[in-house]
Amino acid sequence: RLGADFLVQLTNDGWFGRTAQPKQDMALAVFRAIENGATLVRGTNTAISGFSTRGAG
Repeated sequence: RLGADFLVQLTNDGWFGRTAQPKQDMALAVFRAIENGATLVRGTNTAISGFSTRGAG
């Protein structure tokens, strides 16, 4: 089967401090997962880490 079952995003959002950028990064990652029908696993060192199941959103 072609395509990904899950997406993994590892990121360092520490560069952005207390701006809206880390929240925007998380939202965009969730959109990409929904768009591809995949589960998202996101890990960061300083911002929002999370898990979004297929079809969530």
